Amino acid sequence: MLAWEEHARRGLHFFSWSEGFVCTGRDTTPPEGWLEDVLDRSRFSFTTTEVDGVTVHHTEGVEASLVASDQPDAVGYIRMAFHHGPLVAIDLEAVGTAGEKDKAFVHHLAMSMLPPILPRLVDVEARWSPEGWPEDTPLPDACMEGMDRLLDAWQGLTLNEGMLGGRLKAEVLTNLEHGLVMNDGWLDGSDMDRIIETLTSLGGTEDEAVFAAAMLVARMDVGGGIIDTRGELLERDEGALLVTKGASLNAIMGALWTEHHEDGLVGLGVEGDDLEAILASVDGRPKSFGAFLRGLDDARAAARREARFPHRRGRLNGPLGITHDLVLTGLLDGGGRAQKAACDRHDDVEAAAAAWAWLLAADRNTGQEWHFEPVARDRGGAWSTAARSLIEAGSALLDNDDDEHRDAFTTALAELAATMGVNAP
Repeated sequence: MLAWEEHARRGLHFFSWSEGFVCTGRDTTPPEGWLEDVLDRSRFSFTTTEVDGVTVHHTEGVEASLVASDQPDAVGYIRMAFHHGPLVAIDLEAVGTAGEKDKAFVHHLAMSMLPPILPRLVDVEARWSPEGWPEDTPLPDACMEGMDRLLDAWQGLTLNEGMLGGRLKAEVLTNLEHGLVMNDGWLDGSDMDRIIETLTSLGGTEDEAVFAAAMLVARMDVGGGIIDTRGELLERDEGALLVTKGASLNAIMGALWTEHHEDGLVGLGVEGDDLEAILASVDGRPKSFGAFLRGLDDARAAARREARFPHRRGRLNGPLGITHDLVLTGLLDGGGRAQKAACDRHDDVEAAAAAWAWLLAADRNTGQEWHFEPVARDRGGAWSTAARSLIEAGSALLDNDDDEHRDAFTTALAELAATMGVNAP
């Protein structure tokens, strides 16, 4: 054997197969039948097809016509173009069946020739594009270069053959320059219905899919990123938005919630006063997105009720704002919630007086005196009659949503402001 190796070092080529050991001199063209013999002895099952005069040896998972025309598909394949004409294609699913102890196909091929230098004999390339990628659009250069590096590692026996298919696909997906990647498929992001359809396949409700889809589109407008299975977003200024395979709908919503939950609500058709009120009520990321979205109908109804009033809670300052907000909370959320808020710690005497005024006006002051200093109770007592009028006007407005009752509430609020010695809003 050492003698043959010495000849190989001097530029001669040898091919070993069932018919013997053949020297082709300095010509790298293997003897007729050698390639077929090597393929028969491999772990793959090949079919031979003639396409426009070209011999294509291919596994079951790839079409010979695609190989001959050098086109990618959604399954993917390793394409070997032998310099003497034949093509060999192994689909990536078949490649992925290799066990740790299985000999790599390129090793099997190289061991049938001397010197075992495959580039002298064959060009090896990978062909795969994600489902949805335009047929007439080539992959970005970074995708092709990344696949070439992996193929070099495979041929150098530093990358396990069973991992090759998954690594090739991951290299393509992470180097796409735009769009949305989910489940090894690509969407350009312009068709909301297709995004929703893809998300629905992950489980969850239609509202969850719509909510997540709107957030994904909003994210694509500002940049790419990678959403992992834990619901975290690795931000990227460039590139596609990639949803890691196996990430759930909850993971997607969790990753995008902080920056894009408003976009998600708009996608569900929540807008105007409803949107403003729901956003004001949101306190951090929901523990359950399903429960949050199911509660939107109730939230919308509550928002519409609050929208009847001239001012939303939190918009008015000072003692007038405190009493006003307690009136609305009592009418909209119940007296118990308003009472709890009224008895919380107060920043100053005026704030305490405003809260005491509501407690007196709502007849919820009994037993609550210890929360308030005497001066606050005295001042709040002077304001309580006007506060009671505001409660009555607000109750009437909830029962009758019209300009007359809205004006009556505005008048009652102005009278309370005058009683407190502050400007009316």
